[in-house]
Amino acid sequence: MENNFVNVTKIKFGEIPCLYIRPYSSEKGLPTVFLYHGWSSKKENYEFMGKIIALHGFQVIVPDSIKHGERGQLDYEDLQVMEQNFWEVAMSSVEEFKTILKEGQEKLNMDPLKIAVMGHSMGGIISSGIFARNQNIRTLITMNGACAWEDVEERIRAARNVDRTTSISLEKLREYDPLQLKDNFYPRPVLILHGEKDDSVPIESQLYFYDQVAEDYKERPENLKFSVLKNLTHHKTIGMLEEAIAWLKKHL
Repeated sequence: MENNFVNVTKIKFGEIPCLYIRPYSSEKGLPTVFLYHGWSSKKENYEFMGKIIALHGFQVIVPDSIKHGERGQLDYEDLQVMEQNFWEVAMSSVEEFKTILKEGQEKLNMDPLKIAVMGHSMGGIISSGIFARNQNIRTLITMNGACAWEDVEERIRAARNVDRTTSISLEKLREYDPLQLKDNFYPRPVLILHGEKDDSVPIESQLYFYDQVAEDYKERPENLKFSVLKNLTHHKTIGMLEEAIAWLKKHL
């Protein structure tokens, strides 16, 4: 789809289908934002958000995670299905970023020094995992996500009073947990946006992560921001998007 402001096309990197959204201009070397969707969602559901970001001078890439969108379907409302698949999907997206980044730089004239990752819910979790493992990424924005994977797993397990025997092993989770790589964060800018009353991904887990890394940012406190959205549950808001775009303009 094309209009006078942004151009939206479908593109594949390897076997990973993505939306590619950019301002309708011939300018090259635009800053790039990788935008990740949440559990049960798909890239098309993030087209509007991607358009708004692109209107502010960024090119945006929105991948489909495995078992989502063009890559398959699950019974997403079944908690056991989520239990069996959630971390596999998240970790797969972290691994696939290498392919997307490599081919994106080859095909889209991407500036490797002007890259951001962001997402909502599972997408925020994925983005934090990518950010921790790729130190050339300039900035991270996570909306109602979690940057301490083992911690959020334990909190959700306790809240639901379930034995996660069908879930991924804690050893595997720790291998990908961004908090295990917290030394890779500073001084890169991190924006955490979270609903005060999030009933899916507990805000306490992000507060825990923030406390773990805040000391590292004492020389550059402006590069670490935690915004609590009062009375908000597990939803994206226009206010979140506005703050995210302001952050991208400042740091990307």
